[in-house]
Amino acid sequence: PEAFAALPAADYVRATYDITIPDDRPWFPEKMPATPKVTPATAPKLRWTRQTLFVKDADPAGPTWLLLRDTAAGGQPTLWQFWSLSEKIGAARQAGEPAFLAEKPGKTILPGRELPRSDQYTALGQLGVDLEFFVAAPADTPRATMRYGGKTLHIEEYQDLLQLRRAGDGAYYVAIFPRAAGTAAPAFASLDDGKIIKVSGEGWTDYALLAHEPVTAGGDDVAFAGTAGAVAARAAGVTLTLAASGEVRRGAYALSAPSAASLQITPRSAALLLPDGGAGGEFTVQLPDGWTLQAPPAGVTLTAEGPRSRIRVPAGIRRVVLGP
Repeated sequence: PEAFAALPAADYVRATYDITIPDDRPWFPEKMPATPKVTPATAPKLRWTRQTLFVKDADPAGPTWLLLRDTAAGGQPTLWQFWSLSEKIGAARQAGEPAFLAEKPGKTILPGRELPRSDQYTALGQLGVDLEFFVAAPADTPRATMRYGGKTLHIEEYQDLLQLRRAGDGAYYVAIFPRAAGTAAPAFASLDDGKIIKVSGEGWTDYALLAHEPVTAGGDDVAFAGTAGAVAARAAGVTLTLAASGEVRRGAYALSAPSAASLQITPRSAALLLPDGGAGGEFTVQLPDGWTLQAPPAGVTLTAEGPRSRIRVPAGIRRVVLGP
């Protein structure tokens, strides 16, 4: 891993892999159905960077979802594949149709086939949980599926594939949202030319950004600068998260940090939260005028500059609270 952060409202990891030799091990079963037709690579030349942001709620039953950004370089065609333990997969607009719900393949193997072009797909789960996929990138490229399964080690299971493709270099940028079967799917959107992913439901709205290189992006009343961050507006308040160095803002509140940090905001307090084992440093927060440190840990100092305050935090401190 090149980066890792565990924070109250989001966890993050980033890693890069250089693939320079063919992987010709016998991965596939002998009796494999026809897989989706793809353009093969001509050389084992791939630099793959995966960024994963796990957006979570303080309540385990609250909105919780995964954002993946896979960046491929090397000039070769690539595939992005995700298997789900599901009854069926299709475009979200299909999933609510009676005919789609009525025809479940069950213990049937189905060969590769194209899916309708869409930016949202639904996998109907076998265990009472459905998955929503929102594909921010690539746009307008082929999508495919197949169904495979059987009995292995006394367990019989069948899974559905979601496969995305790129002809050359670029990113796969996908949000994956689990929800209880029968509950409403959240609304998805991408802002600022696809840089920010917005996911919203009844009483909550999340924004998240993953970028291979530092970017600036904004939409609605949020803004990001950096490579990894999130804004979670929930019933208990708003949390600004930077999973790596950068800046994040929502309305009148902002957080700027040299490393991973989050700012939990309620009407009467704001808590600057840092990962365990953090190196400390200088963090800048934007809050209403007059907010001050509340019982600060030893060595923590605040320098106010109008609505912005610079907070210097020694290494090892994980929580600093401010209030009016």
